[in-house]
Amino acid sequence: MIDLKALGVFLTVAECGSFTLAAKRLGRSQSAVSQSVRQLEHDLGVVLIERASRPLAATASGTILREHANRLIRDAEALSAKVLD
Repeated sequence: MIDLKALGVFLTVAECGSFTLAAKRLGRSQSAVSQSVRQLEHDLGVVLIERASRPLAATASGTILREHANRLIRDAEALSAKVLD
């Protein structure tokens, strides 16, 4: 199962191209951001971020996930809003 909070962290890293910049944007430590992405990678069984390149880049699997992640998060937020109404 995909953790939506970790998915949001992954998206921020992918957008920023840096764990450090993503951490600043999210108001979290760089270590917490890195751990969140590593846990998501572990849960899915794939590498999502190519860490050897600068700026960081999504792997093929990361690119596929990124293409669908925004919609997943929007749908989850909409569902929460409907349930709370």
